[in-house]
Amino acid sequence: MVQVLSTSLFKRVAIAIFLSFFVLGCSDNAVSQCNRLTAVTNQTVGEVQSIISANSLPDGEALRAVAMSFDRGREQMGALELADEQLQDYQTQFIDLYATVSRSALRLADALNEQDFTVAQAARTAFQETTDQELPLVQAVNDYCGAIAPSP
Repeated sequence: MVQVLSTSLFKRVAIAIFLSFFVLGCSDNAVSQCNRLTAVTNQTVGEVQSIISANSLPDGEALRAVAMSFDRGREQMGALELADEQLQDYQTQFIDLYATVSRSALRLADALNEQDFTVAQAARTAFQETTDQELPLVQAVNDYCGAIAPSP
C-alpha cells in the first residue's frame, strides 16, 4: 500500500513538473516572440529617428529614406514567425502601418520635389496622422508583453 501511494505521488509530482516546464516553456516562447517583435519595431524607429535627426528639415530625399526604412521594417516584421495569436495580430497591424507610413512618406517626398505645396500639405497631414497611430500600437504591445512576462 505504501508503494502504491508513492507511485501515485511520484506520478503527480512528475506531471506537475512536466506541466510547469511546459507552461514556463510557453511563457518563455511568448516572451521571446515579444522580444523579436519589439526588436524589429525598435530597429525601424531607430533608423527613422537617425534619418530625421540628420535632416532638421526633411527634404524629398530624406523622406524617401524614411519610406525605405519603413519598407525594411515591414519586410522584417513579415518575416517573423509568431505562434501567439495576439502577437500575430500586432504583427499584422505593424505591417499595415509601416506600409501606409511608407506610402505617405513617398507622397510627401514627391510633392516636395515637385514643389506642389498644396499636395505637400495634404500629404504631410496624412503622414502625421499615420505616424500618430504607431504610439498606441507600441503601447498595446508593451502592455501585452509586460503582462505575459514571468514575474521575478
